[in-house]
Amino acid sequence: MMNHPASLVPQPGLDGYVLENDFTVPVSNTLTVEPGGIVMGANSAVELRVEGHLEALGTPSLPVTFTSMTDSGPGQWAGIAIDGGTAHLRDAIVRYGGQRNSVSDPLLGAYDRGNLVIRNGTLQLEHVVVRDLVTDSRDYGLIASDSYLVISDTLFTGIGGSTYAASDVPVRLMGPDTVLEMSESYFTGNINDRVLLDPGAMMGHDTTLAAQPALDGYEFRLDFTVPPSVTLTLEPGVTLMDGDHLAEFIIEGSLEALGTPSQPVTFTSVADSGSGQWPGLAFDGGTGHLQHTTVRYAGQRNRITDAGLGSWARSIVSVRDVMDGEVRLESVTISGISSSNGDLGVYVENSRVAIEDSLFTGIGNGSYYVFPDAPIYIAGSDSDVVLTGNTFTANDSNMVVLQAGAMMAHDTTLTKQIGLDGYLLESDFLVPVTTTLTLSPGVTLRGGAGSDRAELRVEGDLIAIGTPTQPITFTSFDDSAPNQWPGLVFEGSAGRGTGHLQYATVRYGGRGNSVLNASGDYHAGSNVTVSNVLGGEVRLEHTTLEQEFHFDGWHFFLDHGLYVNNSRVSMADSIVQDNCDSGNEDSGVYVAGNSQVLIDSSLIQSNGALGLLVEGDTAFVKVTGSSIVNNTDDGVRNKGEATVVLSGDPASANAIHDNTGYGVNQAGTSGQTIATYNWWGDSSGPTHAGNPSGTGEEVTDRVLYDPWLTEPPTPPSVAVKLVQGVAPERIPPGASAELGAFLTNVTTETLPNAVVVAH
Repeated sequence: MMNHPASLVPQPGLDGYVLENDFTVPVSNTLTVEPGGIVMGANSAVELRVEGHLEALGTPSLPVTFTSMTDSGPGQWAGIAIDGGTAHLRDAIVRYGGQRNSVSDPLLGAYDRGNLVIRNGTLQLEHVVVRDLVTDSRDYGLIASDSYLVISDTLFTGIGGSTYAASDVPVRLMGPDTVLEMSESYFTGNINDRVLLDPGAMMGHDTTLAAQPALDGYEFRLDFTVPPSVTLTLEPGVTLMDGDHLAEFIIEGSLEALGTPSQPVTFTSVADSGSGQWPGLAFDGGTGHLQHTTVRYAGQRNRITDAGLGSWARSIVSVRDVMDGEVRLESVTISGISSSNGDLGVYVENSRVAIEDSLFTGIGNGSYYVFPDAPIYIAGSDSDVVLTGNTFTANDSNMVVLQAGAMMAHDTTLTKQIGLDGYLLESDFLVPVTTTLTLSPGVTLRGGAGSDRAELRVEGDLIAIGTPTQPITFTSFDDSAPNQWPGLVFEGSAGRGTGHLQYATVRYGGRGNSVLNASGDYHAGSNVTVSNVLGGEVRLEHTTLEQEFHFDGWHFFLDHGLYVNNSRVSMADSIVQDNCDSGNEDSGVYVAGNSQVLIDSSLIQSNGALGLLVEGDTAFVKVTGSSIVNNTDDGVRNKGEATVVLSGDPASANAIHDNTGYGVNQAGTSGQTIATYNWWGDSSGPTHAGNPSGTGEEVTDRVLYDPWLTEPPTPPSVAVKLVQGVAPERIPPGASAELGAFLTNVTTETLPNAVVVAH
């Protein structure tokens, strides 16, 4: 019959056409089944094999049916097997297959069955019903390998549910040359309403996955790679699911997942119920654009974090070596990773990534290793990560972790994000000589956690310009007490090491850093250290340096709020307070070497040792319009012949008083300190043998204090502590101590009967 084209035409009273044995439509021939025609397999071994063309164009009232002769249940024949041929089915029904056939066996083996199986062919389904296949093997409505598929308005139902129910799906796609064009097709009443993608399926060309009514998603069970030069596009409403908790989804080409607010794209596990159910998305040199997309419930190892951080790291989205193009996340939700490992929302290594208007939530549970569980981790000097308008909430730490040197091959800006507690330095972090690091208003930068308390070392340039309402903060990870990190280090030996801080706070230093420890000082610390910066300057404006000291219970260490050696520093409208506690020549501000330090309209107050300490013979220090008060030692000490000018002009007078030691101590016997036109706490001037009636702050010999102010100058405009406690830093058990309070009168009038009310 099939030596020529043939047609099967329904006849009155004819139940259908029965295939007694395997029936082949040979190459170059066509078998046509007319509307209302029924083709039946006589027994379980019979298949309809198509090597030529099968045409079965029914009508809504007269569909074509392919079934078994008994037509009563699954597994009663071997279905339709298209091997290199073509088929066009319209208004047709294919049911009750499930036995082995000549195409499924070589493709998958003896335990995979399908109603329709196609290899190296073309299949068009229009308004077709593929249904009712349940066997003790792995069941599929349609299996396609390296074939062209056009499926529209087709129903898949009743597929799977027996021995291998977890594996059964309506459609399984194989082979890189498979093409799927599917629209308005329905998946319902199957044990799993999913389309299964074998590794590499459709990846020989650009491919688009479209959402279908009631389709749960597209599933992969083994590592799936989008190869270079290929773009995989997920249309709005599509879900891509990992069916095996170890299967990786790797993008070496390009991934486009552009959802909408009402039809987001989703990447998740089949279970879609909790953390640790798949390894997440891995962009390995490949680009991507995700918009209105959710990526959730990862937590297994993947090749990128394994190589970059080790087997203990986990990530929902991993990006490595994406320098030609970018990975862009817009209005994306990254959520649901909580394991006993290091959990990350997005891991970036030497890649260009842009994240905008996205949400990070449910990242981590505190069981971290080297760094806190974090929404974002950035590694690699070539990385360029731009964050805009993102929200961080309900994560173990709402922080972005920066690996040493991350993004430092180019100028970089760190920006404020909603709910972001800060950028965390994993370990010592270097801004190299060719690079400028900029912190936008409102940003917090934190030193590392655990035993590795990272310093920020600037050999290039640091720009941190905040605003009064959005200041910038440099602090420790815990941000709770002194001695939690080494602070900022500006090192200019290579020619830069410059910086500009404005409306900023630097606090909780005390750990040894790369400059002070290198100089031989045992665990010396500072909030801000400036060394060898002569090709420019470090400028501090409206900046507060506070709460720096280190006492380990046995030793007092050398501590400074600001340490300057052989450098140029200008400070204006700033505060240096509550630093130091040993009295062992610690200081709020330390100056040495061939330095030039200009301090204007600032407060050096309430430090637990010296206010200002100048060593050596070559420094130049000028302090104007400032207050040096309430320090637990000398207000100013000049140990050598350095040039120290304190005011020298009635228009720029300082207030120097209520320090525990001298107001000014010119300790170097060959030097001299110019300290005219200052307020010493009393109109009679400073206490000194040369001023017998003076009862103000005491000064030593070699201090030029005359003339002095007889009224207090206008205090600096920076914030002033109106009431400050005066007490030792530590009181041993059983010991007694003197406690007091220091009141600053910021009015222009004398208050003879002031009452301080504490509450």
